[in-house]
Amino acid sequence: MENSCWCNTILGILVIVFAWWATPWNNWILTVLGIIIVLIGLTGKCCCKAGGKKK
Repeated sequence: MENSCWCNTILGILVIVFAWWATPWNNWILTVLGIIIVLIGLTGKCCCKAGGKKK
């Protein structure tokens, strides 16, 4: 599990939490988290490792 990107897991948990949490700013947070997840997927880099690619 040392090659796992824990940032993606944390982002996924945040998406689930904010999807169920009813607040007026929920849509903005989900949009920002979605953009971050898409950018990580397109670049292939893990955000929690300095300059490292996820394996």
